[in-house]
Amino acid sequence: MIVNKMKNIALLVVGIFFSQSTFAQNIEFRNSNFKSDKEGLKLAKENIKFADNFRDNAIIEMLAMHDAELLYSQAVFYYQKAQSFNPNNAELNYKIGSCMLFTNNKENAFSYLKKAASLSNDFPNDFLFYKGMCLQLDGEFGKAIEQFELFRNSAKKKELELFEMLAKKYIKECNSSVDVLSQTHRIWVDNLSLNTEYDDWSPCLSADGDLLLFTSNRPNENSANNIGSYDQDIYYSNKKSRKFKLIFPLSELNSSSDDVSGGLSYDGQRLLIFKEEDGNTDVYESELNGKYWGEVNRKMGKKSRGGNTDKNETFASFDPPDIKVYYITDGGHSGNKNIYFSGVMNRERNIWGKGQSAGVVNTKFQEGSVYIHPDGKTMYFSSKGHNTLGGYDIFVSYVDDLGHWGKPINLGYPINTPYDDLFY
Repeated sequence: MIVNKMKNIALLVVGIFFSQSTFAQNIEFRNSNFKSDKEGLKLAKENIKFADNFRDNAIIEMLAMHDAELLYSQAVFYYQKAQSFNPNNAELNYKIGSCMLFTNNKENAFSYLKKAASLSNDFPNDFLFYKGMCLQLDGEFGKAIEQFELFRNSAKKKELELFEMLAKKYIKECNSSVDVLSQTHRIWVDNLSLNTEYDDWSPCLSADGDLLLFTSNRPNENSANNIGSYDQDIYYSNKKSRKFKLIFPLSELNSSSDDVSGGLSYDGQRLLIFKEEDGNTDVYESELNGKYWGEVNRKMGKKSRGGNTDKNETFASFDPPDIKVYYITDGGHSGNKNIYFSGVMNRERNIWGKGQSAGVVNTKFQEGSVYIHPDGKTMYFSSKGHNTLGGYDIFVSYVDDLGHWGKPINLGYPINTPYDDLFY
């Protein structure tokens, strides 16, 4: 009886939360509803089956605090194919919205959950959890906490065990929002004209501010993958009349697979990138020869003998003395993405030391990017841990007299938001 009572409370909250007095017709994927298009129904159900498999695996990764964005994106792709056939199915809209919360399109998740709630009030208990996430993204931190607590109070034991860590994390983020939002600064954030509807990210700016390198999955000469996305390529733009206008692909470094800019040296003559080889990503380096970038070589020594491991090494940064490289890896002790560094032992032979953790800047969640300031004493990095507003926030850490990185400081609003703030 207690379980049923809690379930009824949860369902009542769904209705009140979305202010729905009546429900539209929820159309199930049944032959009786699509007598004139049985082939279309068959294809839609196949797409849902594909998507369910991606979503199930994504949830496992998400609950383990691993990066599941690709799996969720694949699920959304196939769900939306089915949704184009039948847009008025509550369960399908619920699944799309819940998946979108873990992709780069999380701002669209709310509309799908609202659509689902307009069609039905019969959802799994985790609907409350995902509503809480939507409210947190909208800056409704108090209401978000209410939804997370309702979820925890109405969840069965097994479900609560799976979601408890994340639910507590999100509640903590909402509670710390007052302190983080109080750290406002007189700055402005401009949207550069070079941005597109695609993912434009991982910027690398030269010391004089005149050269900008970045990565994008905008359409290129290669074919799109099975979910319609293009591979990541590196682009550059030179400032003219104080603005970045013309954009060019960095053709000598781009390939048919993902090539991602990682970090530019302080003199602008060397570029760290990461790319996939043998099933995982490693950090590579290219040197500027006149006007063109040279062939990339694996940075930090031979594979599995230095910083690069059989896991994934991604965004990286030089340090001013040029004896270390700081980088993101999921090949450390935690299995999540953390900040590590590797030191050069013999530059001519490209021998580097094994990666070492950067210390207290790391969390049991995910660190996303890292940059060492030219003063050598300041680290900027992004993390899903510490006191974030939600998603990745940007932090700063200062080195102490013993050479250890100090407690991270959240850079506050408007640099950080409840969405993912990764680069700087």
